[in-house]
Amino acid sequence: MKIHHHAVHAEDHLRPDAGASTRNLQLVFWLNFSFTVAEFIGGALTNSVAIQSDALHDLGDTLAIGLAWWLQRKSNELPTAAFTFGFQRFSLLGALMNGLILLVGGALVLWNAIDRFVHPAAVHTEGMLWFAVVGIVLNGVAAWRAGRGSSMNEQVLSWHLIEDVLGWVAVGVVSLVLMARPEWTWLDPALSVAITSWVVYNVVRRLAKTLRVFLQGLPEGMNMEDIQQAILHVPRVVSLHACRVWSLDGERHVISAHVTLDEVKEVGEIVEAKSNIYTALEPWGFYDITLETEFGSKE
Repeated sequence: MKIHHHAVHAEDHLRPDAGASTRNLQLVFWLNFSFTVAEFIGGALTNSVAIQSDALHDLGDTLAIGLAWWLQRKSNELPTAAFTFGFQRFSLLGALMNGLILLVGGALVLWNAIDRFVHPAAVHTEGMLWFAVVGIVLNGVAAWRAGRGSSMNEQVLSWHLIEDVLGWVAVGVVSLVLMARPEWTWLDPALSVAITSWVVYNVVRRLAKTLRVFLQGLPEGMNMEDIQQAILHVPRVVSLHACRVWSLDGERHVISAHVTLDEVKEVGEIVEAKSNIYTALEPWGFYDITLETEFGSKE
């Protein structure tokens, strides 16, 4: 006898903060887009190659953020006949794609930094300083909003913005130092290598978590033995097999299991056992529970 339990009713399918996630990404997109346009104009006015290069970097970020925004909106749609679990993994897809984009961007930044060591170039310190201040403020606000989100999409995207904040901090520091020591051109690529390496390290960690969800690994923070023991301690449950736990998008977790019941004489006792199992699983907050009930005796 198969018993299915949906922890969330159809009308409550969306997370309470689903709209907030979309609004966060919308705000982050427009902040980044506006500053990217300003960078292109400012880079031309100050004749700063560094600012123009960062404008290209931010343009890539803007495209990635726009993609993440669209995917987040798509992930909030209700299930259909073709996608019975809904579109939650579209958000996860955004996290994966943005992580990969950031890794490629990090590789390009490191390559350019190494080239700058070999071929030092003078920088426009005053223009760099002004844009550094604006960049820190705008990207700081965007990173703060994205970091507040609970979706993996927002968490990975926040590293795009943290990279930008730290990058502009470095630009500000370098511009101040170079005002006093214009011959220290190596400072710019050195800070670039340090910051990019740190960001790439953290992105790789988050990508590993994203891939774990895609591969239907046990959700982080869960212990399979604890879950199984919670079910086995329910009255009338004598054995358990084919117990599987995975996550739809890193936030909504699913469990399915075959449960063997003993000493069952009427349907009401099955319903009672099922209810007790649901209660036992409440600490894990499963989004969806499917139980296949079987009958036998304890061997």
